[in-house]
Amino acid sequence: MFPTVLTIELSDRYFELASAELAAVPNIAAEHGASPAILERLEPAPTLYWLDAHWSGLDTAGEENPCPVLEEIAAIPTHPADCLLIDDARLFAATREPDRWPTLVRVLDALREARPGAHVTVLHDLILCVPPEAKDLLDDFGMEHAQEVWAAGEEARLAGSGLDAAESQAPPTGRLRQLARYAAGRRR
Repeated sequence: MFPTVLTIELSDRYFELASAELAAVPNIAAEHGASPAILERLEPAPTLYWLDAHWSGLDTAGEENPCPVLEEIAAIPTHPADCLLIDDARLFAATREPDRWPTLVRVLDALREARPGAHVTVLHDLILCVPPEAKDLLDDFGMEHAQEVWAAGEEARLAGSGLDAAESQAPPTGRLRQLARYAAGRRR
């Protein structure tokens, strides 16, 4: 699917594991080090970036800089066809240490500043930054899956609540129903 894949690991242990696991895959390269420093060495080219470099406790690396996403955004060479996906959007919703873990607003602002013409949004648990011509595609995907996301959330919320299956499968109400209808109408 991708001619070249680069994975970056800060942790010595996880770099060794990733290198061993991926050694037989010819188009995947593993780099060891801080992601911003490695990203800034890349040449501009149409690229899909999946950013998920954050300290996760235990034996993962990065406790001194637990979330380098702002440095990563600044380090990535800009190409108009780039797509940036930042995992774990929920973790940026609230922070007690904004200097060590940026807020969602700071991440969105950094993306808009680095890529002024791009479409920046949050969908499911991802922060997305895509070329403007991909906006409709991304929005359609989000609208098509709104019902599934709502249903999964309701299932989790209602677990153990005593409601029967028919009640827990009831369609969404209000704004979400309007959005689902709108998405269905656009697909016709």
